[in-house]
Amino acid sequence: MSFSILILDDNKSDARLMKEYLKRSDKSFGHIRLVHKKESYREALKETSWDLIISDCRLVTFSALEAIRIKNTICEKDVPAIVVSGTIGEEQAVELIREGAVDFLLKEHTKKRLPQVAMRAINESIEKSKLETAEKELKQRKQLLQAMMDQAPAAIYVKEGDGTFHFVNKEFKRLIQQERSELIGHTAEEFINKEWIEKLRKNEQQAIENGEILNFENTMEIKGDQRTFWTSKIPLKNGAGLEEGVCTILTDITERKQAENKLRESLKEKEILLQEIHHRVKNNLAIVSGMMELQAFDSENEEVLSALMSSQSRIQSMSIIHELLYQSESFSQISLDENVARLIDHISSSIQPNCDINLKSNIDDLSLNVNQAIPCTLILNELLTNIYKHAFVGRDKGKIRLSLNEQNQQIQLTLSDNGVGLPTDFSLKEPKTLGVKLIGLLTKQLDGELSYQSESGNGTKFILQFEKKNTKGSASNIIDKTSNI
Repeated sequence: MSFSILILDDNKSDARLMKEYLKRSDKSFGHIRLVHKKESYREALKETSWDLIISDCRLVTFSALEAIRIKNTICEKDVPAIVVSGTIGEEQAVELIREGAVDFLLKEHTKKRLPQVAMRAINESIEKSKLETAEKELKQRKQLLQAMMDQAPAAIYVKEGDGTFHFVNKEFKRLIQQERSELIGHTAEEFINKEWIEKLRKNEQQAIENGEILNFENTMEIKGDQRTFWTSKIPLKNGAGLEEGVCTILTDITERKQAENKLRESLKEKEILLQEIHHRVKNNLAIVSGMMELQAFDSENEEVLSALMSSQSRIQSMSIIHELLYQSESFSQISLDENVARLIDHISSSIQPNCDINLKSNIDDLSLNVNQAIPCTLILNELLTNIYKHAFVGRDKGKIRLSLNEQNQQIQLTLSDNGVGLPTDFSLKEPKTLGVKLIGLLTKQLDGELSYQSESGNGTKFILQFEKKNTKGSASNIIDKTSNI
C-alpha cells in the first residue's frame, strides 16, 4: 500500500530535498507533491485525498498554523500534519498541536529522520482512524441495542456482580418509574422491598453458579401494586464488558393470570353443572325405568310385558353411562371396561335364566367418546340380553365369551356362546324385531360392520368392528334415527 504526501515549503530547494529523502527511503511513499504558495496549497487539498502533510513552520506569505487551519476546513478526514522548522518555541508548538500538528522535526534532522517520522505519523493516523471507526460502530450498535430493547414489551435490565444496574430498557424504567440516570450504577434496594431483594439475589446467584437460564413465575409489589411476572435470569460471564452479571427479562403476565383464574373458575362451574346434568339425566332415566317396571306389573299381556322389560333394560344401559360420567373427571370419555362390567352385572341380575351360565370376558383398558360409547353399549346390551333369554333354552349349562379390544384405533367387540344358535329366518339386512333393527341402526351410527356366524345347536358368534373417533354432537341423535321404527 502506497501513501500520498503533500509538502508545503516556499523554499523550493528544501522542498525537493524532503521529497528525495522520502523517495530514497524503503517506506511505501507513492505520490509526493510539492506546493509553495497558499493558492496552490488550497487547490491541492481539494484535488485529492492526502495521507500526510509536511509543512515548513515559517512561510513567507502565511504560517504552518494557518496551513493546518486551512487543512482542517477543507479535508473531510483528519489528515496528520508534520511541522519542519529550524527552531520552534514552546508556545508556538502548543498552539500547533492544539490545531492538529502530530509531530515536529528540525530541518537539520530531515535527511535521517523524515521518512521514519512521516511513516509513524501515517501509521498513527491509520490506527486512530480505525479506533474512531470502531468506536463509532460500537456506539451505533449500542444505540441499535437500546432501540431494540426499548421496543420490547418486556422489562429488561442487566446487573453487575455487585448488584448495580448496568443496562435498563424503556419498559423497565416505566415499570418502576425511574429515570436511567437514577438506575445505572445504583442498586434495586432504593425502590424494591428488602424481602424481594433477597429472593432476586438468590435467583441471580443460582443462574450465575449453574451457568444456565433460570425461568420462574413470581409476584412483586412495585409502587404499592402487586404484579405477576414471568421472569428469565440469563447469566453473563466475561462478556458485554462484564466479568460477571445477570440479564433479567420481566414479562408482565398479571392480566393473563387474572384471565386464567377467571377461566379456571368458569370451567369449574361448568364441570359442576355438567356433573349435575348427568346426575339428573341418570335419575330421570331411573324414574322412567321404574315407571315401565310398574306398568309391567300391571300388564298381563306377555308381549307387552316383554317389550316393557326390553325397553327398561335399554334405558338402564344408558343410565349406567350417565352415572359413570357423573363420577368421572372427563365428561366426554367413557372407560369402556368399567362400563361393560357394570352392564354385565345389570343383565345377569335382571334376567334369571333357567340354567347355569359361565361368562368370561377379556376387555382392554380403553375409553371411548361418549357418542361412540352409548351405541356400542346398547348393541352389547341387545346381543347379551338375547343370549341370556334365548341361547340356552332347554339346557342346564351355557358358556358366553366376551372380548373387547383396540388395535391401531380399531375397536373389535366379539360375543360368542355355545347355545342353540339363531333361528333359520334371522337376518340383519331384513330385521323382524325391534332389537335387530336397533342393532342395525346403532352399527350405522358407529360407521361400523357387524357380522355373525351361527350353526344350529353349536352356538352363535357376533363380531362388531368400528374405528375409534372423537365424534362430535349429541349422543341422543339416535332418537332421530329410530323415530321411524
